[in-house]
Amino acid sequence: MSIHINRNASLDGKEGVINNSIHYMPCQIHSDGEANVSKYFKPCISKQDGNDDVLCSSFRGYPLMGKIVPLPNGYRGIVAQETVKPMTEGAERSIHVTHTFKSFTYWNWDKPPSLNDALLSALDWIDVSEVLHSTTDAS
Repeated sequence: MSIHINRNASLDGKEGVINNSIHYMPCQIHSDGEANVSKYFKPCISKQDGNDDVLCSSFRGYPLMGKIVPLPNGYRGIVAQETVKPMTEGAERSIHVTHTFKSFTYWNWDKPPSLNDALLSALDWIDVSEVLHSTTDAS
């Protein structure tokens, strides 16, 4: 099976950038449709008392704590959409990049995000990996 990723040329500039609109939720949502996040979720987001880095909200009655996470320098995330679902498991797939982003909001159930979270720890390793694999001048 091969996967073809089609990149929109207009995404090379500022068009298509959607910062602070990507939310990584600690649950699985069984829907691929659009959601009116701006109306029903974003207005409920507030900063935690005494800590401006931590955001508070709720989803389906459960408390959420989150923070805005910037991607490492030189990296950007993508939002991809598969327009035609494959008919068989081994069929070729075509994915279209619709937007890019340089930061996202990471949410946990009722605890502040920390480097103990697998995703945040993995993002931290990008910087470590670059240092480990960089060349240095021996003086």
